[in-house]
Amino acid sequence: MELKAKVVACSGRIEHFRKHGQRYRKKHLERRLCAAKEKGDAVAESRILAIIKNEKDRTFWRRLNYNLGKRKGGSIRSVQVESADGEIVEHNDKESMENVIFSEIHDKRFYLAEEAPICKGRLRGQFGYNADTVAARAVLDGVYEFSEDYHEATDQLFQQIAEIRELVPEGSVESIIDGVKWAESWRKSREGTSSSFSGFHFGHYMAGAQSEYLSNYHAVKTSLALMRGVSLSRWRHGLLCMMEKKVGSHLVSKLRSILLLEADMNKANKIIYGERMMNNIRRYHLMPEEIFSEKNRTADDGALAKILIFDIGRQLRTPSAIASVDASNCYDRIAHAIASLVFQAFGVDQSAAVSLDLEATDSFVAPFLAETFRKKCSNEAEYTPNR
Repeated sequence: MELKAKVVACSGRIEHFRKHGQRYRKKHLERRLCAAKEKGDAVAESRILAIIKNEKDRTFWRRLNYNLGKRKGGSIRSVQVESADGEIVEHNDKESMENVIFSEIHDKRFYLAEEAPICKGRLRGQFGYNADTVAARAVLDGVYEFSEDYHEATDQLFQQIAEIRELVPEGSVESIIDGVKWAESWRKSREGTSSSFSGFHFGHYMAGAQSEYLSNYHAVKTSLALMRGVSLSRWRHGLLCMMEKKVGSHLVSKLRSILLLEADMNKANKIIYGERMMNNIRRYHLMPEEIFSEKNRTADDGALAKILIFDIGRQLRTPSAIASVDASNCYDRIAHAIASLVFQAFGVDQSAAVSLDLEATDSFVAPFLAETFRKKCSNEAEYTPNR
């Protein structure tokens, strides 16, 4: 009873500081600033002043954006479908909503990548779903030969993949994740991030990061999957969330589809691709310098670059243009075989490419999708890769 009473008291204190913490933090910074002035520590004083200014600016813009910015959509309780004659039909019960989302989202949007030439006919048989075949190795080595009915754009992609492989050594992206790296990456995460249909959420791994034993256990388990090219059964399932893209619109074609992956798979993807592979790309100077979505970059850098480009164009009297292009369903159109070849060209092990992004992606929507895909193939040989 005493422990329960203390837990209740702590929960009350946490709730109090969640509401009024900003006021206490402001007082704390002011006390530290006074202490730095009394000590004559100019460096500490300037740093504390910078923190106070940044937090003040952040609070100002947050309030301004909240009051003047666009309204944000939330979760949905019903979906609408537009019939052939233009009539809007609304579905409110669980079963009908799931059927509509499955037919309009899963059956259509999640199969857009199958329109790629590498996902059809003889190329499907040669490369399979994950590009872990003899033909894939020939592409990476630059010795693959197309037949007479080749696809020109696919041929150009294969040539670029082979050229990248010549620059980047095979397997130069490390697939083993040690306990120290695993724990360090989870300490920076946000516990409230939604994930994991299985229930192993972010807080689970953040708590494990406090233990050396648990960190090593989770890291070894993930590393074994990467090294062996297998996906855990948990990784093959995900939770699909439908959110409003436009406030008030419940048309199923206008909804935003967000798939929540398993937390450990998501973290492994971030480490392998978001950190190690990207660092490898920069090491071999394959990342264009005009990319502004990097650490310590701001929106002002991109705006200034555009102004300078136009100024130089006017001075040199050179025709120029800048386009902001938002490709529709671009991520849903990435063929997994092409993605696997690109990852391998940039130094990712074949087993890691199969384990993380591709084989798991083939089945993370639900096991019935893989069965549906097999039924859609007119010939079973088109689905089964020739090894």
